[in-house]
Amino acid sequence: MDTQRPLEAGAMKVGDLVKLLEDPEVQRNNREIPTGSVGVIVKVDSRRPVGFLTSAWVQWFGLSGQSALWIKELEVISESG
Repeated sequence: MDTQRPLEAGAMKVGDLVKLLEDPEVQRNNREIPTGSVGVIVKVDSRRPVGFLTSAWVQWFGLSGQSALWIKELEVISESG
């Protein structure tokens, strides 16, 4: 299901496909991730209460390693089933 929306607290889950928000500050703060890249959520920080500053680990297609990002910087493009 395509959602094209920023993640809301509690809405993110492992397996969701995401991209960076199209916001100049978010793009500038994450220069190592090419514009338009798509990634999959591989982990959500479960040590904190879920909220605006919850972090998630994303594996970007075509890049090695994972990036830790705030969920407020991500947009879901397809939810995992």
